[in-house]
Amino acid sequence: MMDFLCLINLFFFVFLTIYYPIYISKSLKLKLLNPITILVVVTMPIALFKAFFGPAYLLSDGLFDKYYNFAILMANIQLIITLYVTIILFKIFRSYHYSITNFLYKITPKWRIKRTKMFLVSFVFLLLFLISFYLLSSTFGFINWILSPRTGYQYHRVGAGEYYAFALLFLSTSFSILLLFLRKNRSIYLFSIVYIFFAWFLGSKHIMLNFCIYTISVLWFRNVDNLGKIIGYATPIIFIPMLLNFGSFDLSEIATYFDYYVNSAMYYKEYFSNGINLFYGQIGLTDYWALVPRSLFPDKPYVYGFLLVNEHFFPGAAEATHTPAFGGPVPYFADFGLIGVIVYSFFNFQLWFQVFCYYPQIRN
Repeated sequence: MMDFLCLINLFFFVFLTIYYPIYISKSLKLKLLNPITILVVVTMPIALFKAFFGPAYLLSDGLFDKYYNFAILMANIQLIITLYVTIILFKIFRSYHYSITNFLYKITPKWRIKRTKMFLVSFVFLLLFLISFYLLSSTFGFINWILSPRTGYQYHRVGAGEYYAFALLFLSTSFSILLLFLRKNRSIYLFSIVYIFFAWFLGSKHIMLNFCIYTISVLWFRNVDNLGKIIGYATPIIFIPMLLNFGSFDLSEIATYFDYYVNSAMYYKEYFSNGINLFYGQIGLTDYWALVPRSLFPDKPYVYGFLLVNEHFFPGAAEATHTPAFGGPVPYFADFGLIGVIVYSFFNFQLWFQVFCYYPQIRN
């Protein structure tokens, strides 16, 4: 009976994950393939690896581990509330459709921009990226970082976090501007490969994936033919440099990179064993430190926000800037338990802002 309930729990997780972008697409009267669903399609393999492959390989009871299933249950509750809040916000905004549309139109800049100037701006940001990356790599050695970006990303950003942030900012800005002003689709394909190659040196699999998603979204706005085939080819191809960044093709080694819900299961096991208490708002109240650059405030604490939980399981990892991730709404639960998951999910202002930006597209 418990195994059957676990399977239902996992099924609902997959269903809710897929249904949410489909609901938004229908509400916005978009075709099934659009920037919202593109994000889901391209990231789905990683999402499935996080939710299923890692736990199935690393947990002794696999996908039937009770603490892992509790983590999935909390994620399902968050997804249900997210869907409910989105439906309510769409209904509320429907009453103020024209006011919202007019407001966004007024605050949108009406600039006339020359393509040649924007190419120059993109090139300047690319140079700034190269300078920032060189300064960043000095903590590990430029050649060492080039040969092993993942090691540099995980263990050698201490004392150079601002250079990493600048490198990511400048590369993303250069890439975004360039793709918007290129005329030929072939140029988009070529430069996307070049920039994703640059992104590989930053050591994060998510950065490469985000660059790929942005490229496909730009192609969607340009009404490129056979976009579905492009996604079909691009998604597996982008995983090759990501696997190279892992430094190993061994399944057990790869599984450790998708331990998000394994860590969540570890947290819930510790919580229900009375090994860790709730933080009663301390996580949410101290999370603002994430907005403060350490270069401007050297006395910034290393342990704040959800890192309080990380420090309990991985002492010293926060200071080493190598903190394992947790899947699902563990930060919400760690503050106030189930009530925290419900309340924080309802008052997710980032979600509110996203829906606010999505809504004017209805009837457009």
